[in-house]
Amino acid sequence: MERKIDKLISIIVPIYNGERNLVECLDSLKTQNYSNIEIILIDDGSKDRTADICHRYISEDGRFRYIYQKNGGQNAARKNGVEHALGDWVMFVDADDFVTADYCSSFKEVQSKTGADIVFGVQQRYQDGKYGRKSQVLSGVISGIEVLENFLKPRFFEMQLGGVLFPVLFSKVIIQESFMKMDMRIRYGEDWGCTIYSLLSAKRVAFLPRVTYFYRQEASSCNHLHTKSTVVDQKLLRGFILHSIATSIRNYKFIQKKIDWLIIQNLLLGGYEYFSDFFGLYPFGKILPGKRIVIYGAGVFGEEIHDKFPKNLVLTGWVDRQYSYYKSLGKHVSPVNKLLEMEFDYVIIAVTNPNTADSIVNDLLDERIPEEKILRVEEKWIDSEYTERKLQELEEVNENYCYVPSTISQST
Repeated sequence: MERKIDKLISIIVPIYNGERNLVECLDSLKTQNYSNIEIILIDDGSKDRTADICHRYISEDGRFRYIYQKNGGQNAARKNGVEHALGDWVMFVDADDFVTADYCSSFKEVQSKTGADIVFGVQQRYQDGKYGRKSQVLSGVISGIEVLENFLKPRFFEMQLGGVLFPVLFSKVIIQESFMKMDMRIRYGEDWGCTIYSLLSAKRVAFLPRVTYFYRQEASSCNHLHTKSTVVDQKLLRGFILHSIATSIRNYKFIQKKIDWLIIQNLLLGGYEYFSDFFGLYPFGKILPGKRIVIYGAGVFGEEIHDKFPKNLVLTGWVDRQYSYYKSLGKHVSPVNKLLEMEFDYVIIAVTNPNTADSIVNDLLDERIPEEKILRVEEKWIDSEYTERKLQELEEVNENYCYVPSTISQST
C-alpha cells in the first residue's frame, strides 16, 4: 500500500500539434502506479485536435490539468508548466513519447534512498513499432559538478547522459531556478542549458540504470522540431552556459571544451550553413570542388547536410538502413544496397552515434568500398583552428544573423 507521505510529483507535458501519439502518451501517465501525481498539459498553440484529447482526459481523471498558451516554443511551455506545478518534484514527458507504469515510482524510490536532488534515467528509441538503441547513464551518487565533468565521453557525439530533461526527476526548487535564469529566446538546445544550470546547484545526483522512457524520433515530434538555423540560439546558449559555470567550476577550461563540443553538435544538427566556408564538408574533411558525394544517414544530421549541401560539390545519392521510414516522411532516400550502383568519390557517414558510425564503416568495408572513400566525423576538425575561429565568430553573431560567406577557407 502506498504511504500517505509520498511527495507529489508534477509531470509536465509540452504539446504542439500532438494528436498523433498523444493518447498513448497520456494513457501511460494515467496508469502510473505512483498515484500522488499531477499531470500538467501545456498546449503550445496547437491547431489540431490536441485540446479535445486533453479535455477528455481532464474530464475522466482529476490529476490532469490543461493550460493553453500562445505558441512560444518548448522552453516557454516547460517554464509555464513549472510555474504552475504544485509538486516538490518535477518530471517532463514529450507528447510523442510514452513511459512505463513505474516511471514515477522507480525514480522516486532512487531519490528516497539516495537523497538526490536530481535522478537521471535511461531512455530507449521506439520507431515503427520497434525498440531501438538505449541511452547510457553514469552510476553511483555524485555531485552535479562531477556530472558536468563526465557527461561527454572522449569521443565526439557520445553522451554519458541519456536524456537531458527526460527521463529525469528534478527537485522543483532547482529546476524552477534554472527556468528563471534561462534566456527564453533560446529555442534549440535550451534543455541542455536548463539541465547544466540545475546541475550546478545539485549536491547529490543519482542514476536509474534501466529503461522507463521510450522516445520517438519523428518529423512531427515536439522534441525534434527546431528552426532550421540555430546559429543565434547557440551564441546565446554558449554565453548562458559559460557564464553560469565561470564562477562555479574550478576546472573551467576542461568543461569549456565539452560545452564547445555541445555547441558544435547543435550547429551540425540545425545550423550547418554556419560551416559553409569550410573547404570541403565539415567535419568530414577537405574535399575538392566537383567531387561526387553520397550521404549515408537520413536522421537529423543527414537531413541537415542534405538540405544545406554545398553548391560546389555534387550530391549523387542518399541512403539509410531505415529508408522506408524516411521515404514515408517524404525524404528521397534509397536503400543501402543501392549504394553500389551509385557513382561517388566519397560516402559521408552522417550519423551522430560513433558506435553506429563504426558499424557502418565496417559494413562498407565488407562491401569492398575503399577505405579512402569513406568519410566520417573527424575529431581533428572538431578540435581544429577552424573550429576555434568559428566559435570566436559566434560571439559576434546578432539576432539579424544571415550567414553569407564571402570566401572559401583553406583552414586546417
